[in-house]
Amino acid sequence: MASELGPLIRETATVEGTSQNYALLGAGTGFQGFVAAGKDTKTVSWYAKSGANWEQGKTVVGSSPDIITRPATNGDVIASSNGGNLVNWPAGTTVDIYIYILRSIGMTLTVWSICSISVLRRGTRFGSTVLRGPS
Repeated sequence: MASELGPLIRETATVEGTSQNYALLGAGTGFQGFVAAGKDTKTVSWYAKSGANWEQGKTVVGSSPDIITRPATNGDVIASSNGGNLVNWPAGTTVDIYIYILRSIGMTLTVWSICSISVLRRGTRFGSTVLRGPS
């Protein structure tokens, strides 16, 4: 199954323990939700974070209710702050959850940032926004 990508997708979600799925609560300001972006029933690579804890996975987005299915076992987690195992989220934890881009070799997380550059040419300034990968 091919992984789905989407621009500016971020939601908050609630989760508890290691076996509960991420219950999506809605998109943040300026972002689109997973289901609203047409990602329901699609496999996505996601990154969830709350405080110092984080988890990365590649699973299916569900709708009705809107959820992101967590990996079934520790071996299905791509990476985490818990040594590559499922994070044991405390009761009532709210996380920010994003779609992210995987590097094709070794499934290493590649963080992309948006930066602005300006180009001067013969006294005329041209502005541009580009994606910048890791250095």
